[in-house]
Amino acid sequence: SDKQDTGNYADGDYSINGQYGPVGEDTIDVHLTVKDQNVTAVKIVGHPFTSISKKHQNDFAKAVPDAVVGKPLKDLKVDKLAGASWTSEAFNKALEVARQEASIQ
Repeated sequence: SDKQDTGNYADGDYSINGQYGPVGEDTIDVHLTVKDQNVTAVKIVGHPFTSISKKHQNDFAKAVPDAVVGKPLKDLKVDKLAGASWTSEAFNKALEVARQEASIQ
């Protein structure tokens, strides 16, 4: 996207697909709700390629709401959650896209 992250975000629901793995074989759909600059809801839908990925995605999906709900979207980033480092990275990249999509002047 050629949109810039302005640090000022419109309320709304945003869906971003995050891709990862050695050849991008695993993906997660990140659904975020933003209100008053804060993340008010998050849902992860995993599309795992292997059973190990599935476990990591499920564990991550359970852990992520506690890590991000109620926090400002600006500069939001998660550390490795539930042992799922690649999933966490894909989520952080999705947050960057969400910030661009949600940005208003």
